[in-house]
Amino acid sequence: MEDPLPRPTSGITVPPKPQRPGPQLAGSPTIEALGVALAAGGGGALADFWRHAEVVGTPLVEPAPDSTEELLVTFLARESDPTKDVVLLANRVTEPDAYSDSVLRHLPGTDLRHLTLRMRSDWRASYALGTPPDEPPASALAFVERSLAAGSCTPRVDLEHWFGAQVCARPDPLHRRAGAWQALVTDGSWVELPGAPATTVSATGSGSEAAPTTASKRVASGASDADGGPGRPTSGKLQETRFKSALLGNERSVWTYTSAAGRGDWLLVMTDGEGWAYRGLIDAVLAAPISAGLLPPMTAVLIDSVDAPTRLRELACSPVFVDALDEELLPRLAGEGLAFAPERTIIAGSSLGGLTAAYAALRAPHRFGNVYSQSGSFWWPTTRALGEEPAWLNRCFARAERLPVKFRLEVGLHERGMLHHTRHLRDVLLAKGYDLSYVEFNGGHDRLWWVASLAEGLARLIG
Repeated sequence: MEDPLPRPTSGITVPPKPQRPGPQLAGSPTIEALGVALAAGGGGALADFWRHAEVVGTPLVEPAPDSTEELLVTFLARESDPTKDVVLLANRVTEPDAYSDSVLRHLPGTDLRHLTLRMRSDWRASYALGTPPDEPPASALAFVERSLAAGSCTPRVDLEHWFGAQVCARPDPLHRRAGAWQALVTDGSWVELPGAPATTVSATGSGSEAAPTTASKRVASGASDADGGPGRPTSGKLQETRFKSALLGNERSVWTYTSAAGRGDWLLVMTDGEGWAYRGLIDAVLAAPISAGLLPPMTAVLIDSVDAPTRLRELACSPVFVDALDEELLPRLAGEGLAFAPERTIIAGSSLGGLTAAYAALRAPHRFGNVYSQSGSFWWPTTRALGEEPAWLNRCFARAERLPVKFRLEVGLHERGMLHHTRHLRDVLLAKGYDLSYVEFNGGHDRLWWVASLAEGLARLIG
């Protein structure tokens, strides 16, 4: 199917940078009590405080005094040098636009830094702590230039401090990672308040525990029955092959995941597949709900994004990328016995991958009858010329005839501009009469949410 509207020629694949409000800051009763104790001469109060923080782990969570729906979340760090900032990098909550509100406060006379956020009790987010270096590294300066090119109004010095801290970010040393499913997803830290929706993700996965690099994204087959342990679902199998595309002119890894219950009669095609293959994450997400009957047996095909420049090119509504799936990859899978009807084929992705999932269904509805978009980049592109508009794909769906496609859209409440454009697409699809499942979660542009919600989203989409 041809594109319903001409493609933009001046736009760039960089998210727009409107000015954003800063985090909602608050005071922590625990920190206030510590300040009072120290002022009264309680010499051991600080040592007792740090011992308590090590026992309970961070961040500290306290009730909000005037709300049953919000909590006070306090992040801590030890830094005695008053000339150094410690920056909280909490996904889409703290931002370079509000740099001063993202810096932990210094409790005078101590090595304690602290920052308290007032958050709704279903918040889930990844975070890290960072200290800006004296000279921003080249990688940080590249992000600064991208932000300015996308229209950021933040002072350059704040951008340099923010991205410098981000490049040098580290996990929270007081945060507990051991035995949690989130450790399969992020090498940083996370906060998950009591009201965050439950998930069926398993805390076990196959593969290396080393930090992901270009050379270490390869994952072995899933674990055997014995590896699963008592009461755990039997793992599926993950097999890596190479896909050479004449249309794209490149080659990449593709992983095929088969659930322990067999191939099934559903096919899940996922962009950014290396993230789902790494540490056996796709098995940690799908094995338990399939074993429990919450999802049918299925096969997942995970497509490697190759590298950042390739990803930016191929996942920005690229007709050549979709044609490569339609004319090369899926026919090859069919030749290997993995032929699925479009109404039982799901194309899924997050961020630019979520944008591409919707575009793939628009261009190839004979292949993809189901779209699962998580935090889709429906703002695309950021326009530079008069007469061109953002949200090109939304306008394509408004122009095109209704297609035999079902949708699942998810977006975070802290994604701001992305939230606006996803709501716009939701309204367009509903007006056209599409079968649509839609969720706004209390989080940011965050793989924790994408992983936590995948199984439930698939269940809603499959029905």
